[in-house]
This record gives sequence, structure tokens and C-alpha cells, in this order.
Amino acid sequence: MTRFHSFATIAAILAASVTSAGPDPVPADTRDQSGAFLRALDDLDVVSVDGEKIGEIEEVLVDMEGQPAAFVVEIGGFLGIGDRDAQVPIDAFVFENGAYVSKMTREQLENLPEWDD
Repeated sequence: MTRFHSFATIAAILAASVTSAGPDPVPADTRDQSGAFLRALDDLDVVSVDGEKIGEIEEVLVDMEGQPAAFVVEIGGFLGIGDRDAQVPIDAFVFENGAYVSKMTREQLENLPEWDD
């Protein structure tokens, strides 16, 4: 009788672990409105209101809840020489025509504290 209970207990535990895994994963639709697939933000241009390239997004920083909160923007330099990285809040940008348009001037961005990961 003890063996039967042990086997039944083990079977119940295994059945519970299989059913508690949740539903089968559903593939996410990764297309945007134009039908193109999503892409990474890495090296996406940051431009001024006048369309002048200011820098590139290097990283996306998240808050304690895992929500995007800021970008690390590579500013200035040429071919990676003389540039610097700054942490810029996401709400300092507007996404237009495939680039992030900064609400801040180049000078304001250059005066932000340097980001050093």
C-alpha cells in the first residue's frame, strides 16, 4: 500500500509540474505597421530637429520594473575615436522617419554626464 501511495504521489507531482508550465507559447507578431520586422536599436541614428546627425543609440537602459527608461547615446567623435557616451531619458526623443529626433540640442547632450558601464 505504501508503494502505491508513493507512486501516486510522484505521478501527481509530475502531472502538476507539466500542467503548471502554462499554455504553449504563442509566436509573437514582430512586424510593425508597414509589415517590416522589428529591429534592434543599436546604432540607430539620433538627429537634431534640423536633421543633423548628433550620434547613435548604443544601449537601452531599463528601470527596476524592466521598462525602457533611457538610451545610452554615443555623441561626437569620428569612427569611434573621440566620442563619448551619455545617458539620455527616452522622453527626450521623438521617433520620426526611422531616427530618434532629440528634443535637446547637441550642446545640451554633450554636457550630460558621461555614461561609463
